[in-house]
Amino acid sequence: MSFALDWFVDVGGFLDRLNSKEHLERYEAAYSVSSVKAVTTLDVGTIPSKFTGTVSRTTYHRWVGPVPIPSLSLSSPISTFNHWLEGGALIIQRRK
Repeated sequence: MSFALDWFVDVGGFLDRLNSKEHLERYEAAYSVSSVKAVTTLDVGTIPSKFTGTVSRTTYHRWVGPVPIPSLSLSSPISTFNHWLEGGALIIQRRK
């Protein structure tokens, strides 16, 4: 039944954030390195040449900053709720 509760309240995500917060406090991390990856793809077939295919260019943007502390709130994933069929089956099974 706890997995059904996790459909409405993100208990697993909350526990992950709590675990991350405890690790940060234990190791007293002050700064972290963050990174964003960007991939640009060019279709070579649109350029007049003898070659066809795609060419990809990958760039990274990295920076050092303060460690982001995860918020400890129970968020509700209702906006992406897609378990109506499974939830209905559980309710029907429970009534029998």
